[in-house]
Amino acid sequence: MSESGLEKIGVIGIGTMGNGIAQVCAQSGFDTVVRDISDEVLATGMANIERSLDRLVKAHEKSDGDKGISEEQKAEALGRLSTTVELGEGAVRLTVEDNGKGFSPPSLIDHPAAGGKLGLIGMHERARLLGGSLAVNSKPGEGTRIVVNVPA
Repeated sequence: MSESGLEKIGVIGIGTMGNGIAQVCAQSGFDTVVRDISDEVLATGMANIERSLDRLVKAHEKSDGDKGISEEQKAEALGRLSTTVELGEGAVRLTVEDNGKGFSPPSLIDHPAAGGKLGLIGMHERARLLGGSLAVNSKPGEGTRIVVNVPA
Protein backbone atom coordinates (compact mmCIF):
# COMPACT_ATOMS: atom_id res chain seq x y z
CA MET A 1 0.00 0.00 0.00
CA SER A 2 1.21 3.49 -0.81
CA GLU A 3 1.50 6.42 1.59
CA SER A 4 -1.87 7.60 0.24
CA GLY A 5 -3.56 4.40 1.37
CA LEU A 6 -4.60 3.62 -2.20
CA GLU A 7 -4.08 0.09 -3.42
CA LYS A 8 -5.86 -0.01 -6.76
CA ILE A 9 -6.68 2.70 -9.29
CA GLY A 10 -9.57 2.60 -11.73
CA VAL A 11 -9.40 4.57 -14.96
CA ILE A 12 -12.46 4.99 -17.16
CA GLY A 13 -11.43 5.37 -20.79
CA ILE A 14 -8.09 4.56 -22.40
CA GLY A 15 -7.91 7.43 -24.87
CA THR A 16 -5.00 9.86 -24.83
CA MET A 17 -5.61 11.10 -21.29
CA GLY A 18 -6.76 7.75 -19.88
CA ASN A 19 -3.77 5.80 -21.16
CA GLY A 20 -1.42 8.45 -19.80
CA ILE A 21 -3.07 8.33 -16.38
CA ALA A 22 -3.07 4.51 -16.38
CA GLN A 23 0.62 4.40 -17.35
CA VAL A 24 1.69 6.85 -14.64
CA CYS A 25 -0.34 4.96 -12.02
CA ALA A 26 1.15 1.60 -13.03
CA GLN A 27 4.69 3.01 -13.14
CA SER A 28 4.09 4.47 -9.67
CA GLY A 29 3.37 1.00 -8.27
CA PHE A 30 -0.43 0.94 -8.29
CA ASP A 31 -2.47 -1.95 -9.60
CA THR A 32 -4.50 -0.21 -12.29
CA VAL A 33 -7.70 -1.33 -13.99
CA VAL A 34 -8.80 0.45 -17.16
CA ARG A 35 -12.38 0.20 -18.41
CA ASP A 36 -13.56 1.13 -21.88
CA ILE A 37 -16.33 0.29 -24.34
CA SER A 38 -14.69 -2.57 -26.26
CA ASP A 39 -11.75 -4.96 -26.26
CA GLU A 40 -10.57 -3.33 -29.50
CA VAL A 41 -10.40 0.12 -27.92
CA LEU A 42 -8.60 -1.34 -24.90
CA ALA A 43 -6.08 -3.15 -27.12
CA THR A 44 -5.31 0.07 -28.99
CA GLY A 45 -4.83 1.96 -25.73
CA MET A 46 -2.59 -0.74 -24.27
CA ALA A 47 -0.50 -0.72 -27.46
CA ASN A 48 -0.07 3.05 -27.02
CA ILE A 49 1.06 2.54 -23.42
CA GLU A 50 3.53 -0.13 -24.50
CA ARG A 51 4.99 2.17 -27.19
CA SER A 52 5.36 4.93 -24.61
CA LEU A 53 7.13 2.57 -22.23
CA ASP A 54 9.38 1.38 -25.08
CA ARG A 55 10.47 5.00 -25.64
CA LEU A 56 11.34 5.26 -21.95
CA VAL A 57 13.38 2.05 -22.15
CA LYS A 58 15.30 3.44 -25.15
CA ALA A 59 15.97 6.67 -23.24
CA HIS A 60 17.25 4.57 -20.34
CA GLU A 61 19.61 2.66 -22.62
CA LYS A 62 20.90 5.78 -24.42
CA SER A 63 21.55 7.64 -21.15
CA ASP A 64 23.29 4.76 -19.40
CA GLY A 65 20.44 4.59 -16.90
CA ASP A 66 20.20 8.31 -16.11
CA LYS A 67 16.80 8.75 -17.81
CA GLY A 68 13.79 6.63 -18.60
CA ILE A 69 13.07 3.17 -17.19
CA SER A 70 14.66 -0.25 -17.43
CA GLU A 71 13.15 -3.18 -19.31
CA GLU A 72 12.37 -4.73 -15.91
CA GLN A 73 10.51 -1.60 -14.80
CA LYS A 74 8.55 -1.67 -18.05
CA ALA A 75 7.52 -5.28 -17.43
CA GLU A 76 6.52 -4.45 -13.84
CA ALA A 77 4.36 -1.52 -15.00
CA LEU A 78 2.66 -3.64 -17.66
CA GLY A 79 2.07 -6.34 -15.05
CA ARG A 80 0.16 -3.86 -12.89
CA LEU A 81 -2.24 -2.98 -15.73
CA SER A 82 -5.45 -4.84 -16.45
CA THR A 83 -8.40 -3.99 -18.69
CA THR A 84 -12.11 -4.67 -18.68
CA VAL A 85 -15.27 -3.85 -20.59
CA GLU A 86 -17.44 -5.00 -17.67
CA LEU A 87 -19.20 -2.85 -15.11
CA GLY A 88 -19.89 -4.25 -11.69
CA GLU A 89 -23.36 -4.39 -10.22
CA GLY A 90 -24.61 -1.66 -7.97
CA ALA A 91 -23.46 1.88 -8.45
CA VAL A 92 -20.37 3.83 -9.30
CA ARG A 93 -19.21 6.56 -6.94
CA LEU A 94 -16.61 9.10 -8.00
CA THR A 95 -15.17 11.46 -5.41
CA VAL A 96 -12.85 14.31 -6.33
CA GLU A 97 -11.37 16.45 -3.57
CA ASP A 98 -8.88 19.25 -3.40
CA ASN A 99 -7.50 21.60 -0.79
CA GLY A 100 -7.90 24.73 -2.90
CA LYS A 101 -9.61 28.03 -2.19
CA GLY A 102 -13.22 26.75 -2.36
CA PHE A 103 -16.39 28.61 -3.33
CA SER A 104 -20.10 28.86 -2.41
CA PRO A 105 -21.88 26.17 -4.47
CA PRO A 106 -25.53 25.80 -3.33
CA SER A 107 -27.12 28.18 -5.83
CA LEU A 108 -25.05 26.78 -8.70
CA ILE A 109 -26.91 23.47 -8.75
CA ASP A 110 -30.32 24.78 -7.65
CA HIS A 111 -30.24 27.69 -10.09
CA PRO A 112 -28.15 26.69 -13.12
CA ALA A 113 -27.85 30.22 -14.50
CA ALA A 114 -26.40 31.61 -11.27
CA GLY A 115 -22.75 32.49 -11.17
CA GLY A 116 -21.92 31.39 -14.71
CA LYS A 117 -20.39 28.12 -13.42
CA LEU A 118 -21.18 26.06 -16.50
CA GLY A 119 -18.75 23.25 -15.63
CA LEU A 120 -20.73 22.34 -12.51
CA ILE A 121 -23.99 22.65 -14.41
CA GLY A 122 -22.67 20.29 -17.11
CA MET A 123 -21.51 17.74 -14.54
CA HIS A 124 -24.86 17.92 -12.76
CA GLU A 125 -26.75 17.45 -16.02
CA ARG A 126 -24.60 14.47 -17.11
CA ALA A 127 -25.08 12.74 -13.77
CA ARG A 128 -28.84 13.37 -13.96
CA LEU A 129 -29.04 11.98 -17.52
CA LEU A 130 -27.40 8.78 -16.26
CA GLY A 131 -29.95 8.51 -13.44
CA GLY A 132 -27.39 9.65 -10.89
CA SER A 133 -26.64 12.58 -8.66
CA LEU A 134 -23.94 15.16 -8.06
CA ALA A 135 -23.09 16.66 -4.66
CA VAL A 136 -20.75 19.62 -4.31
CA ASN A 137 -19.39 20.50 -0.87
CA SER A 138 -17.23 23.60 -0.64
CA LYS A 139 -16.74 26.75 1.38
CA PRO A 140 -14.71 29.84 0.55
CA GLY A 141 -11.22 29.44 1.94
CA GLU A 142 -11.47 25.64 2.12
CA GLY A 143 -11.17 22.80 -0.34
CA THR A 144 -13.90 21.33 -2.52
CA ARG A 145 -15.38 17.84 -2.57
CA ILE A 146 -17.47 16.66 -5.52
CA VAL A 147 -19.25 13.29 -5.32
CA VAL A 148 -20.99 11.73 -8.31
CA ASN A 149 -23.18 8.64 -7.83
CA VAL A 150 -24.39 6.77 -10.92
CA PRO A 151 -26.26 3.48 -10.99
CA ALA A 152 -24.47 0.72 -12.91
